[in-house]
Amino acid sequence: MKNLFLLACALFMASCANQAVVYKYTGTVKTITGDGGFYDKTVTAQDVGLDSNYKHEKVTFYLSGLPYGQDCAFVGFIQDTDTYKIIKKTLEFGGNVVTHSTVTFPTQFHGDKGVLDVSMTGGNTVLSKKEILQQYNMFDCVDQSELH
Repeated sequence: MKNLFLLACALFMASCANQAVVYKYTGTVKTITGDGGFYDKTVTAQDVGLDSNYKHEKVTFYLSGLPYGQDCAFVGFIQDTDTYKIIKKTLEFGGNVVTHSTVTFPTQFHGDKGVLDVSMTGGNTVLSKKEILQQYNMFDCVDQSELH
């Protein structure tokens, strides 16, 4: 019975450890025009069994950079070991592009008494042979040609 209890506790802890960490950006809208980068893949909501009730129907993954010529608004930061969860959360937040590139917003203190450099760092961290913690910055990108 004791072993069963310990096993249940271990499974509970493992399930909690694999929860998505998501930080929604809540400040003034920050946009950047993408200069291109290292494209990884594009996954549609349908590819992973999600409905299409989102602002966008797909998420494009970049190893670094952002899509060339697209206006991209910063949405937030996400980390998880499960790509499905990253796609789902990105779509829920209104995003359609994720990148490992770091996003930095310098913030000046009152009276110009120094700068607080706040950054969200993307990238992968190997947790074990089976799990890789994926960290991405999420963006809502729009092709400028679609705006006209």
